[in-house]
Amino acid sequence: SSKDRPFEISAFMNPAKEVGGDFYDYFDIDDEHIGFVIGDVSGKGIPATLFMVKTMYLIRNHSKSHDKLKEFYENVNDLSCQRNEENLFVTSWFGKLNIKTGKLSFVNSGHEKPLIKEKNKNFEYLDTNPNYVLGLKGGRTYEDQELSLSPGDSICLYTDGITKANNNYDGFFGSDRLKETINKYENE
Repeated sequence: SSKDRPFEISAFMNPAKEVGGDFYDYFDIDDEHIGFVIGDVSGKGIPATLFMVKTMYLIRNHSKSHDKLKEFYENVNDLSCQRNEENLFVTSWFGKLNIKTGKLSFVNSGHEKPLIKEKNKNFEYLDTNPNYVLGLKGGRTYEDQELSLSPGDSICLYTDGITKANNNYDGFFGSDRLKETINKYENE
């Protein structure tokens, strides 16, 4: 139950078109770890959606059978490359949180940088270098990174559907406006 969990997860998705390519998921890995992922597939339509579903399945299942995120992402990438005649690819950000210690291990495969908020501070972009996208070229190496989350800390993951939103008047919404907006309305 949620009372037994020392964390909260909130999500919102509003596709711009009927068939979207953005995805997110969260799940228990074992008694001490949860996994959460966000991603975006290249391309449009049914082929892109099927590729996204395949990648989500691979991420969810392989995260439970590998202790090291580096190896797990390398495996997912190699499997994603198989039968990819459309040359589609996925950007994603995967986190593995130890719910007892607050240690967060993560891999970024070409995805947007997350916003991190320490308790009583503003959200700031986590400055990390992303790895290669999933699905285009096998044999790639991936690096995992880690940080520690303390009670009251938050992480905000998003896709470029937000930063590249365009209202035809002011251009793209952009990363600066995203950070400004999330800090302005975080407690509402």
